[in-house]
Amino acid sequence: MNAQRPPTGVKLVVSQDKLCAELVAGGDKAPSQEQCLARLYEAELRVEPKLVEAVREFCEQWTQGQPSRLPVRRGKAPINGADGRIDWLVRSPEEPAPLPPPVEGDSAEGAGVDHYARSVFILVKKGEELGNLVQPTPGEDGIDVFGLAIAAKPGRPIKIKFDDSILVESNGRLSALCEGVLSIANGKAAVRKLLQIDSFVDFNTGHIDFDGDVVIAKGVRDLFKVVATGSITIGGLVEAATLHAGGDIILTGGMAGREQGEIRAGGDLIARFIDGVTGEIDGALRIEREVMNCKLTVHGGIKSPNAKIMGGALAVRGPVDVSVIGGPAAHTDLTIGPSAEELAKMGELAKALAHAKVRHTELSTESQHLAARGARMTPAQRERQTELQYELFEADRVMNETLAQHAEIEELARTAVVDVTVHRQLFGASAIHIAGATFKLRQDIGGPFHLSSHKGEPMYRMGQRGEPVLLRAHCHARAAAA
Repeated sequence: MNAQRPPTGVKLVVSQDKLCAELVAGGDKAPSQEQCLARLYEAELRVEPKLVEAVREFCEQWTQGQPSRLPVRRGKAPINGADGRIDWLVRSPEEPAPLPPPVEGDSAEGAGVDHYARSVFILVKKGEELGNLVQPTPGEDGIDVFGLAIAAKPGRPIKIKFDDSILVESNGRLSALCEGVLSIANGKAAVRKLLQIDSFVDFNTGHIDFDGDVVIAKGVRDLFKVVATGSITIGGLVEAATLHAGGDIILTGGMAGREQGEIRAGGDLIARFIDGVTGEIDGALRIEREVMNCKLTVHGGIKSPNAKIMGGALAVRGPVDVSVIGGPAAHTDLTIGPSAEELAKMGELAKALAHAKVRHTELSTESQHLAARGARMTPAQRERQTELQYELFEADRVMNETLAQHAEIEELARTAVVDVTVHRQLFGASAIHIAGATFKLRQDIGGPFHLSSHKGEPMYRMGQRGEPVLLRAHCHARAAAA
């Protein structure tokens, strides 16, 4: 039988991060210097004369029945590196534009501020210094109580790239190589050209197709097109025109599209009002007054707490914050997340993907059987093997395309946010579509009203402290198709 080592009442405790080690003595028996040093040697800690002296004093000052602690070694925590950054000398393109001063004569806080007077542009001159690119630092390694290195995390480089309109010098200095608008889009910083039109877009200008930002002082006449890789800002009324922008679209005078207007914004759509417009907004929809009879897909949510949505159909991928939805006789459809059609398409894509995988397996098996014949393949078999390689290539292409389409809708369904706030009224002539299910209101609901989801079931509450109520309790609900 092996003799068990008697407990000594002294143990060495090392913190989880290995930056602190201490002797802990308890019980009724005084610790001895030999016991304490033994614990240190067993852990292979370095023991210096100064530590031996500290241990001796620790043992002498021990008090019966009271646990005593002696820190014996402290490590050095690593200092992680700093991430790379840009120290801008101009307003950062990633910051929102500052608010303009209040309109003279309005003293109430926030009153009279014309948000459409906000300058969204950062105009720079050729040769102007924009800022400094600061590289990430590697950090400084630490050391634990055992003398081993603790690796520091190096800083991460900035994710922003620079196109050939910005000079990046070896010392990190950034300067503009042309005059234009400084912006960041899709992870790339650039100085984009700016096209300014002092009047209308009409027969005097023709269609506009510009690589940069476009600013139109007045409006856009019927059936004209304005296309820009950057932003579009229009000071007057837009009629039944087409607007396509890689960035924001700002309509100070609004848009009366008469069911022929079309908008495609890679950023936000900011407008006084829009009427009879079809389009897609990658960013947020920010409306001052109303959205009437529009058919829009909005990926960034609706951030228009004073606006009315009356008539039309809106598919929204993010939160909704509006004043009114619907009207006494204005049927309004609001779809949150993927539509029923998109969910049905996802099911069809799943079936197509399963079929494609079966076909791919059949082709691959046939190809392997022919390849096993090697030199014994007949000319017809060699020709078939060539056909199989092409068919396998096509099958791979179809599978990848189908998988990508399915994943896109699946991600949309997974990340859909049910977050709708209506400050004044949700009219009964409205229908809300969530996850393929349709909820048609039986009556008007006054605000403030907030719609959310709990365990997949749409719920609403009135005011800030109202009790959650099932949405279907006030609706004619039709479940999603299986």
